[in-house]
Amino acid sequence: MGVANRQCRLCNQFKVLRNSHLFPKSCLRFDDKGRLIVTRAVRDGTSTYTLKQDGFKEYLLCEGCEQILNRYEAPFNEFWKSKNGLGNTATAGQVMTFAVDYLKTKLLLLSILWRHAVSNVWGRRIRLGPYQERLRDICYNGEVLLPEEYPMFARVLVDDEGEVLHGMTIGPVRYKLDHISGYQLVFAGCEWTVLLSVSAHDLPGELRQMPKALATVGVLHADVISFRESRLAWECAKVLPRAEYRKRL
Repeated sequence: MGVANRQCRLCNQFKVLRNSHLFPKSCLRFDDKGRLIVTRAVRDGTSTYTLKQDGFKEYLLCEGCEQILNRYEAPFNEFWKSKNGLGNTATAGQVMTFAVDYLKTKLLLLSILWRHAVSNVWGRRIRLGPYQERLRDICYNGEVLLPEEYPMFARVLVDDEGEVLHGMTIGPVRYKLDHISGYQLVFAGCEWTVLLSVSAHDLPGELRQMPKALATVGVLHADVISFRESRLAWECAKVLPRAEYRKRL
């Protein structure tokens, strides 16, 4: 069931809205009770966790716009769960290489960031400023972007036994690299970083060649790290109840 005569946040038309997931459901993993553990940072630098049945949802999109975003979600999900995608184990210190669909993967990450930014459920924690409307246009029109436009990086997260943390989901948290602002989030076994930059000249010198950024040829190089090396993952892991900590980490 949807809600009639509300403005779709993507196409801006008044239509019946669907109860949309902020993270694509296909990219999430749930516990044995069908719940999703979502952690998020709070102002004092600590984190909180929430058990959500079916994940965070909100009436944001009409059916047509749901289908637009699904064009980015479905290929990523199909590949990521295939034999060539991210498996269940990895070794910290190695670099994994994935042959992904460049444009659809980039649009998926940007659409997740945008959805959180326009969400009331998420408490308006994401402040994209002038980038918010631009990201709406990009996601709606499926625009082709250069690698230096909103560059993004991935790091695979593993526990102490080398298990990939597919079950960890962390909503976007503000991040800064030198003078460039961005956001980090965790889902699908990775810590993802999206920088709000549209030119290589904006980036610090060591990143201008972006050897590990998602590339137009569809290559994504991802360092494998312990979740303890990710400040975002470690801070959020510490707030989980002991039983959940054992199951998830």
